[in-house]
Amino acid sequence: MEFVLGRRLLEEPGASFNYNTGASHLLSVIITRATGQDTYSFARENLFSPIGIGEVEWRTDPQGYYAGGTDLWMCAEDLARFGLLYLHNGRWDEEQIIPADWVELSTTSHSKGSRIGGGQYGFQWWTTSLLVGTEFVECFYGWALRASISTWFPNMI
Repeated sequence: MEFVLGRRLLEEPGASFNYNTGASHLLSVIITRATGQDTYSFARENLFSPIGIGEVEWRTDPQGYYAGGTDLWMCAEDLARFGLLYLHNGRWDEEQIIPADWVELSTTSHSKGSRIGGGQYGFQWWTTSLLVGTEFVECFYGWALRASISTWFPNMI
């Protein structure tokens, strides 16, 4: 956290888009301070357990905050559960886990993106259209260090 907050801005906020994992990390700090729980405990209680995600590995920064935007590992089956939750507008079985309005807002483009992620950017999700067969299909995806880690096609379910 101290490293992130100690960086200088290259441009005024809102002038241009530049993905910043450090800004995502600050969301983890905000969750911890706002809820009184570390981010892992909050996620375990409110997200992971309700949809059946098993054990994960999640690293912390030197101050003990769980890494936001990086260093969360889970098995492919659990990652698929997370994607299905989003594809079903935040619902799991009969329970609304994530507000549907947030799912829509977070998977909608809010910036032109950058060459780093290869698409436009929502809130913690990259967005684009990919050629599937003979037509382009809207999708959103998570991206990590030169590789898409998950791609979801809402219009294909």
